[in-house]
Amino acid sequence: MIFGRYEGEGRATVSLNAKLTGEDKTYTTTFDFPAADTDNPEIERLWALSQIEQIETKQDIGLTPVGEATDAITQLGVNYQLVTDHTAMIVLDDAIFAKRGIERRNQARTTTEITAQSARAVQPVKTTRSTRRNPPTMPLRPT
Repeated sequence: MIFGRYEGEGRATVSLNAKLTGEDKTYTTTFDFPAADTDNPEIERLWALSQIEQIETKQDIGLTPVGEATDAITQLGVNYQLVTDHTAMIVLDDAIFAKRGIERRNQARTTTEITAQSARAVQPVKTTRSTRRNPPTMPLRPT
């Protein structure tokens, strides 16, 4: 699975270059990015977690300074309401949120996620794998 972000909608061609069992392989497929897709809002948080893991790896191998990594991880944790080594969640009542001027972003995010989960629960499984409609130029599992 590959996470990414995009702006705008339209047709895209994606190529993945890899080395499998010592051989160079390239897999290419095309698909359409939608203008908006509200079926799986949880993917935003999964993307952010993936970004955090990449930042931590770069920090661990010395490619990203500790302070820069900490700032980036903190920002992702706050923006996507994730608990990390640099962020935490606290429980406050509505009055304290209002008194301190804290925006209730997690409440809106979880409501959106629960609504999408409820909608998916009553629908048949939706296949979104682009390679079923548009096979890659090379099989996903080389023979």
